[in-house]
Amino acid sequence: MMRQATDGRMTSSRRRHFRVPMDIAVRLIAEDVGEQLFVQNRDISWGGVQFVLPKGSLAQTEPVRLIFPWSKGGKFVVDAEVLRINPLENGHTFVAARFSSISMNDQQRLEKLLRMLEAVHKMPQGEELVPSLEVLFNDPQDMASKVAEVATGRLSVTVFSPYEVNQSICLVLVGITELPVLRLRARVNEVRIFVSEALAGRQAYELDLSFEHPLGELKRVAESFIEQLCKIDPTLKSDWSFSVDHSLEFE
Repeated sequence: MMRQATDGRMTSSRRRHFRVPMDIAVRLIAEDVGEQLFVQNRDISWGGVQFVLPKGSLAQTEPVRLIFPWSKGGKFVVDAEVLRINPLENGHTFVAARFSSISMNDQQRLEKLLRMLEAVHKMPQGEELVPSLEVLFNDPQDMASKVAEVATGRLSVTVFSPYEVNQSICLVLVGITELPVLRLRARVNEVRIFVSEALAGRQAYELDLSFEHPLGELKRVAESFIEQLCKIDPTLKSDWSFSVDHSLEFE
């Protein structure tokens, strides 16, 4: 049994994601801009980017779409929220933006980019560019229940290490050997601190997560995983449905 501790929610102001330099031109699309701009990216983290653009080009709270170059003429696209705009002496502005939504295919490219940068730049001890939380399942019913939650765009998990409100993580659902590992980008909305009587008073944390992928894509993935779980465990019900638009296919 777990009970909520009296100190309740946990917040912190320290840096949530380690940044590394990445000085490249990135295309930016924003409603107020009216056309695509090329901005000079300065650094990147799992959580977002910082870049430079001409002064007055962007509103403070405007959502933007960033298009990063990829190998063989390809690209990957990330939607982002502008957090800060600071003026520079040369007539430009320095912008900090937080990633807010990305397709799962493009997340793979973002992860690969960060892994390559991690290999180039010496990381401080204990730091990683892709902060991961692994949730291990050994029962198909348990996994089906959690994957069904994923289809709603939110998920609650209990962990034994602290996470920060607004921290973005890579949630890894794993353990059923017949299934591929499911990697999802999630943001921590709330952290509730508990004390576990079953574990001799050990402190635990219940995380309320929301996913930073299009909801339709989450529903398609959830339906596919549960369909496979039903084949692994025939006792599972097979009538899961999340109003999936199957006209949208993976690349």
